[in-house]
Amino acid sequence: MRNDEKWLYELEKRKIVQESMVTDHKKDRYIKQIISGLGEEIIKEPNAKPQKPKKLSFFEKLMKMLF
Repeated sequence: MRNDEKWLYELEKRKIVQESMVTDHKKDRYIKQIISGLGEEIIKEPNAKPQKPKKLSFFEKLMKMLF
């Protein structure tokens, strides 16, 4: 094998390892979401991302403190 072929071979091996690591990370994240109680939401809408709480504006924070 030439150096170019070896380099391409090593590059492909790294890509395969990287893809397996990403897949494992996604599996772990999915399991953590199910355990944390998002199981029902995931079943209803599997591709939806969990909603983050809306950030309050300065005016809304002020009104919340006063009332």
